[in-house]
Amino acid sequence: MASETKMLIISAAVFIVLIIIALAVAVKSDNGTLIPPDPQVTSLAQCLSDKGVKMYGAVWCSRCQAQKKLFGSAFKLINYVECTTDAQKCIDAKIESYPTWTFA
Repeated sequence: MASETKMLIISAAVFIVLIIIALAVAVKSDNGTLIPPDPQVTSLAQCLSDKGVKMYGAVWCSRCQAQKKLFGSAFKLINYVECTTDAQKCIDAKIESYPTWTFA
């Protein structure tokens, strides 16, 4: 009886660990969410990219972060310039506030 209880506890622990690992992989693979990317948002992001639209922002900018979050994992398709690391690009484009979207 004791060995059955021990096996049940070990099995439950292994199951819980596997669930945690699966959730961690799912969250990491989709930019922090468990929701699959919306095809319309992905299409919009691709269209903006194809048309030469750029977003200029800064890592510390809360509005920039909110706009990135709206695109979810599709944000990787957006032509994004991080002004804290590419300052010259932002100076050349005369960026004065964040976020700034430019259209070709």
